[in-house]
Parts: sequence; structure tokens; C-alpha cells
Amino acid sequence: MDPANRPASSAEAAHALRGVVGRLRRRLLAVSGSDVLTPAQASALTLFVRGDADSGASLAQAERISPQAAAVTVAALAKAGLIERTADPADGRRQIIAVTESGLDYVQGARGMRQAWLEQGLTEEFTEDERAQLIAAAALLERLLQR
Repeated sequence: MDPANRPASSAEAAHALRGVVGRLRRRLLAVSGSDVLTPAQASALTLFVRGDADSGASLAQAERISPQAAAVTVAALAKAGLIERTADPADGRRQIIAVTESGLDYVQGARGMRQAWLEQGLTEEFTEDERAQLIAAAALLERLLQR
């Protein structure tokens, strides 16, 4: 659709969402004690835990970053003891990445802190009807992500 023909409400909604999602993301990072890892490192570690990446190349593709940036992130996570790298038996040039117990504990702990903060805020600040609206809005945002 031609940008000139888009409803004004689309621009307003896009602006509002970008602002609130950005602030929410920063708050969740602060709540989860993310001072140990950079946002890029935390994101990469989460991808490895979920199985969405298993190598530097798949991390680069998933995060849409350069292979060099992925290599720097992987090196930092390995140095912190959060992942282990082993040579791929089928291709010695490729390294397979596995999350260590420490890495899994980090992700689960951070996730738990974010979940607890959200639940407390939703309980204290919102009514049952408002929480239902947020659930509906989350479904709409999920639909946007599927584009």
C-alpha cells in the first residue's frame, strides 16, 4: 500500500508500539540482571537455549548480523562459560554450540525474573478486563509478527 494512502491510525499505532515495546524491552533487561551480558549476547544465548541456532553461522542468520559479529558474540559467551564449542564431525571447520548448565541457569533465572516482574505489575496495576485486553493485544501483535 502506498504510504500516502495509509490511515493515520496506522502511523499513530506504529509510533506508540515502537515506543512502548522499546521501553518494555529495556525494563525487562534491567529487571533480569542483564548487566552480565550485553543485549546481543543475551539474545544469542536465548537462541541457543531454544535450539534456534547451533553454530555461529546459524546465529548470524537468525539475528541478521554479520558472521564476524556472531563470532565475537560466540567467543564472549564461551569465555563466560555459558556455551561450549565442539568441532562438527561432518565438517571440521564448523563448530557446534551447546549451552552449558551455567548458560541454561542464566537464561532460566533471567526469564523467571522477567516473568515475576510482569506478573506482579499486571496483578497490581490492571483489572481482570484490562488483562484480557492485553492478552487480546498480544495475539494481534503475534499476527503482526507472522507477516
